[in-house]
This record gives sequence, C-alpha cells and structure tokens, in this order.
Amino acid sequence: MRKILLVLIVAAAIVSIGLACTTIIVTKGASVDGSVMTSHSADCGLCDFRYVYVPPADYEAGAKRAVYPFIEPYPRYVGADMGPTYNDPDLPATEPLGYIDQVEHTFGYFDAVYGVINEHQLAIGECTCSAKVYAQPSADCIFDVAALSRVAMERTTTAREAIELMGALAVEYGYYGWGETLTVTDPNEAWVFEICASPDKKSALWAAKKVPDGTVFVESNMFRIRELDPESPDNMFSPNLIDVATEAGWYDPSTGPIDWMATVSTGEYSYPYYSLRRTWRVLDRVSPSLGLSPWVEDSFTKDYPFSIVPDKKLSVADVIDLFRDHYEGTEFDLTEGLAAGPFGNPNRYAGSSKLVKGSWERALSIFRCEYVFVSQVRDWLPDPVGGVVWWGAAAPH
Repeated sequence: MRKILLVLIVAAAIVSIGLACTTIIVTKGASVDGSVMTSHSADCGLCDFRYVYVPPADYEAGAKRAVYPFIEPYPRYVGADMGPTYNDPDLPATEPLGYIDQVEHTFGYFDAVYGVINEHQLAIGECTCSAKVYAQPSADCIFDVAALSRVAMERTTTAREAIELMGALAVEYGYYGWGETLTVTDPNEAWVFEICASPDKKSALWAAKKVPDGTVFVESNMFRIRELDPESPDNMFSPNLIDVATEAGWYDPSTGPIDWMATVSTGEYSYPYYSLRRTWRVLDRVSPSLGLSPWVEDSFTKDYPFSIVPDKKLSVADVIDLFRDHYEGTEFDLTEGLAAGPFGNPNRYAGSSKLVKGSWERALSIFRCEYVFVSQVRDWLPDPVGGVVWWGAAAPH
C-alpha cells in the first residue's frame, strides 16, 4: 500500500460560521528545492475537520459510482464507499444524489472537506469565489466542487488530467454551488481551475490556466483568471463557455477574447477588499520590489498580476508564514489599535451594522479556520515519499 507523509504541526479547535478560504501555489522554479506546492486554509468555522485516508479499490465491470452531496458540519459523509473511517454504524448512511460509471481501479488518497493528495502526488487546494449564478443540488446537478475533487483523486495522476475530468463531469452531470477554485498540482505543473454553475443551473462553466513556472499564485475568494486564449496550451475552458455566456448577454464575441472573471463573477466575495487585500498582501510579501498598491479602482482591477516571480525563492516555512499573516507592519495591522486591546489580539468578528459604515480587514489567518495545509510534491522522489502534507488544525497563527 502506498503511503503519503503527513506532518502534524499544530492542534486546536475553533468554531464559527462562514465559507471563505485562501490558497497559494508555488511552482517548481519558485521554490527553494524544486518542489511544487499548493495550500488551503479551510476558513469555514463549521466544517468537518477530519483528515481521512481513503484506500484504493477495485471494481467489477459495469459498476456504478455514487456521487454524494456536500454536507457540513460533521459528518461530511457516512458510508462504506470511502474506506472504514467514514463507515459509522451509529449514523444513517449518506444518500447519493446520483451515479456515474465506475472505473476498474481507484487510487488511494487523503480526504478532508475536499480531496487533498493522492498516491501519485496529485494535490489540490481550494477557495470559494463569487459568481453570478448559484445552483442547488438536484437530479440535474449532482456535482459540487468537493465531489469533483474526490473523483479526480481517484482517477487521475496529473493536474491536466484532473482538470479535464472534473470539467467534463461538471458539464455533463451538472454543477451546484457558487463559484469555486481548485489549485491543482502535480510534481511538474501547477494549474488553477475555476468553475461556476451555468445560467440554466443544469450544467457548468469552467476555465483553467497553467501557472507559469518560476512564479507564485494566490487566490482569496475571487476568480483570478482573466482573458482566455483558445490557442494557448496553457489555457483550457469548457466547450460551452462562449455560447452560453453570449446567449446570457454576459459576453460579446466582437469585443475580443473572453475575460473569464469579468464574465461570470460579481467581483468581490463580500465587502470591498475582503478578497483583494489578501491577494495584495501575499503578492507584496512575496515580491515587494513590484511596489503593488493595496488600493485599486474596483474589484475588477487588473493591477494584480495572475502570478508573480518572487524576489527570493520560497520554502515550505515561507508559505506557512504567509498563512499566519495579520498585515503586521502595514497600515492595516490587526494587532495594533484600540480593537486589538492591550495584548494585540488580531481576531475580529465579521458582523455588520446599519449605524457604522465599513468592516474589519480580512486577514489570511482567521480564528474560524478549521485547518490549513501546505502540500509539497517532488518529481525527483518516488510517489510514496514524494508527496508531503504539512497539516495544521485550526487557525494558522
């Protein structure tokens, strides 16, 4: 049985509400040791935070694979289809939304709210994003992004294969939820896969872009893919995107290449700078020489590049440190001021008020984080030891 190295670095438990995550990619040429990294902070507050091994399995010809709904909080799934950990006889089994054809053999992988890493060093990070359409699960929409990530873990060995499979399944069987992003890596490549429901709420629209080697990428609850070049091997998108977006009045082909984010997104995930401030912070910390401004005209800005070359190559420790950030040393420092109290407490409850305008800054590290990880995949090592997950329970700081 192939295994994947797991390093536990912190442990605690914090509960709140919400779904809003951050994910960072470091490509081979941007890392100190040539590894490819992705990451995910599950800032949901009520998620099932378990880290579960799903073993490989073999199936008879003609078998069907059940597709289960996204369920939070605990338990995310109950049944025997995903190994012994999820099989709890004291709880009712999760009912599937539908079925797809099963393959003869599925790979082993580690699972959390989304698939994390499989035995072939395919690794995935996630963040939820704003989109124009929100679809509910139904007989016409059986896949959410978590279910897509698990099928990719079971069946694919490279980032390209994973994206092609997830995109095809979502278009054919329907996608529900809001906008979602998966950062998909293998030992050689890193890709960003962004998806949302189609206007009829029976299919999906998606786009994917390869992160250029030697660069760092960050996404924080707002789509980051912009113009798509259909001739580029480093771009992929759903075959229905142009026709559906045109029919919906979202895109005019005469204006030039389709701008994915501007076409399908509503912009900021929540209040102004909820997403963009974190994007700026990571890019500015990784490459301060760029002199990027924390202030932009609007949430559809192009001031922040898709990915950047870091001023110095990053280690796992550097990425972990990025996730601990509260804007220390900037004008947005959450450890300073009256609200931080005498002990420099950076934690802020979201809240809103008709009497007071404005909101707190949204930091990378937030008290309602259920877990955070940085995954490392390495092409110079065999798969059983090449894939490493640096896993931390609760808030990064």
